[in-house]
Amino acid sequence: MRTGRVYGSFTLDDGREVTLRTLSPRDLGQATDFANTLVRERSTNRDLGVLLDTLVTLKEEKEWLDEELSGIRRGVVFGVSAFHEGKLVGNCEIRRPRFKDLKHSGTLGIAILDGYRGAGLGRAMLKQLLKTAEEGGVSLVELRVLSINKWAIGLYRSLGFNKAGMIPGKIVRDGRRIGEIVMFRTA
Repeated sequence: MRTGRVYGSFTLDDGREVTLRTLSPRDLGQATDFANTLVRERSTNRDLGVLLDTLVTLKEEKEWLDEELSGIRRGVVFGVSAFHEGKLVGNCEIRRPRFKDLKHSGTLGIAILDGYRGAGLGRAMLKQLLKTAEEGGVSLVELRVLSINKWAIGLYRSLGFNKAGMIPGKIVRDGRRIGEIVMFRTA
């Protein structure tokens, strides 16, 4: 897989045009803004599934982006990012483990900015990501989702994910214990 690979454009349910592609080195500023926007949203949306809880510096995000791009080049990370009018509005990845016995599997993560959720973006990103990862030899994908995130759970089920189990109280946020559901999908 290569960085900056464009998968194509599509129209969200509300008419906005979005481009799907892999990240590239030129996305550092957008990636930093994206991460920090999600962190800020956590302070007002306590049900947000994002675990990142502190603002990131440009240096920290550069380290993350460098690792991400290296993983894409080496075939251990499959990524799909969504851009609207040049702004990073969604990002998802499947990351392979480093152990040989697990190379057929990967762990999925996804985040979408407020204002872009519920418009078909998550489904489009995940369909492309699952297709790309399968073409790259990933036949088992797992993910973890907050038990209170019914919308995401429904989306994952519609894409063929099954519930493997739940870890009660895995997340403690604002004094509230939230379960974490583990889901999987085989190709």
